[in-house]
Amino acid sequence: MRSRRMLVFWAVLLVVAIGLCAVDVGLGIALIAYMAVVILGLPLLLRIRLTRLLRRTLTPGTELWSGFGADAFATRGPLGANEYSYASLRSIRRADGAVLVRPRHGTMLYGFPTELFPEHELARVQAAVARGPR
Repeated sequence: MRSRRMLVFWAVLLVVAIGLCAVDVGLGIALIAYMAVVILGLPLLLRIRLTRLLRRTLTPGTELWSGFGADAFATRGPLGANEYSYASLRSIRRADGAVLVRPRHGTMLYGFPTELFPEHELARVQAAVARGPR
C-alpha cells in the first residue's frame, strides 16, 4: 500500500515539475534534478551505510542465538533481540545459506544464517506458519 502511494506521489510531483517547465524552465528542471537525486541517491546512500554498519557489527566470530517455542521463535545478537510469533509470519524458507522470513503484514524480508535453524525446528516452524493464524 505504501509503495503505491509513494509511486503516485512521485508521479504527481513529476507532472508538477513538467508543468513548471512550461512556466519557468529553470524551476522545473531544478525540481526534476532534485527528484532524480532523491529517487536514485538516497536509496544508494542508505544501502551503503547499512552495509558498512553490518560489516562493523557482524564480524566473523559474532555470537548469535535462536530459541524455539510452541507459538514463536526468538533471535538474539549484537543488534538486539526479537521474537517472531508464527501467526505473524507469511512464509519461512531456506535459500542460499540463509533462512528467509516474510511477515504476514508489510514488505520486509528478514534473513538469518541457516545455523540458527536446525532442520527439525525449521520444519516445525514451517508447519506452524502454513497452518496460519489461529
